[in-house]
Amino acid sequence: MKHITNFFKSNPVWYKVILFSFTLFFLQIADAIISYWAPNEIERNFLSPAAVGFIIGFQSVVGLIADLFFPHIFKKTKARILIFWGTLMILTTSLFLVGASVKPFVAIFLATMFFWGIYYELITFARFQFVGSVVPANMRTGSWGIMGTFTNLAYFLGPLIAVEILYVKSNLFVEGVIGIFLFIAFLLIVFSKNSHDAPTKISFKEANPLMELTHWFILAKSVWPSIVLSLLLGFIDSTFWTIGAIWTQELSTQGEAGKFFLPMYMIPSLFITAFKNTPQFTAEMN
Repeated sequence: MKHITNFFKSNPVWYKVILFSFTLFFLQIADAIISYWAPNEIERNFLSPAAVGFIIGFQSVVGLIADLFFPHIFKKTKARILIFWGTLMILTTSLFLVGASVKPFVAIFLATMFFWGIYYELITFARFQFVGSVVPANMRTGSWGIMGTFTNLAYFLGPLIAVEILYVKSNLFVEGVIGIFLFIAFLLIVFSKNSHDAPTKISFKEANPLMELTHWFILAKSVWPSIVLSLLLGFIDSTFWTIGAIWTQELSTQGEAGKFFLPMYMIPSLFITAFKNTPQFTAEMN
């Protein structure tokens, strides 16, 4: 224990990376529970895979539009501030999902997806802002690896937790469990008050979607193979987190092993990030 304490005292950047990763971990467990809960709730109310795809897909549309504005609005905002607003967005998402389960109107589900899409963009920007402003260039590979490990672990555990709490058939209970993880994330945000040093600046006047689109087209000419690959991987991922969540819920009723269907999808990513991208951190600890 003393060795670990001394290590973090002499390596404050790694301390900040671990603290930031823990904050993401609890935040993303809450998100993983919602990611499991939402498709099942939509399918339960509309009994249509097409409805699930349409409603969940609206989240991506919101994210795409946000991508045109956020780079200029939040380019100098502290990662901690972005995480704070992301926490509020995912809390709002869960509350709207409770409302949608009581009054299953399409409009309420779409509003839920709106807040969820904003949450994802805020967290994505927070990651890049944190690494770009706090982590030196020679430590960024290891930092991304640590954050990726915590993220994949959260999305491995989230569905397992969701399966159990959905059996209770109480939305208030599910909301309570989500609230516990978000509260822990909030405490870590408060605790990390001085851990992120990027200057704070939020300016909606600087939003320029046309300029952002121009940047996209310029970059696309050089990196289009990566874009195509990302789209394919995104399609696979979205399929597992929509239809896969519904299948997991159905399989879990047939046997204990059924609840591991969706979590097993996260195992390869978890091991790759844990063993391939973190040797720099483990080597320095030793």
